[in-house]
Amino acid sequence: MATVQVGVVKETARGERRVALTPDSVPRLRDAGAEVMVESGAGASAWFPDEDYAQAGATIVDADALYAKSDVLLCVGQPPPERLRSGQTVIGLLAPLLNAR
Repeated sequence: MATVQVGVVKETARGERRVALTPDSVPRLRDAGAEVMVESGAGASAWFPDEDYAQAGATIVDADALYAKSDVLLCVGQPPPERLRSGQTVIGLLAPLLNAR
């Protein structure tokens, strides 16, 4: 069975300071058999530097690698639809009534 790749997206919405996963949750996902990738800078505005994620066991990657390799994307807001690929699962607060794309 292949390992699930979980990616944490850096939020781009103006004023958004939240991040979908904190460093203390990384070991729980890893213990469940997932590999965790965090987009560089994803937690910075929520006061979680990349180093905290790396120490917790996540791999820090750029946006291109995150969207290309992730089976599951964790986000707060809607990720850019043009970055998504078939078969990916998106978990987040997508606000479908506000984002009618």
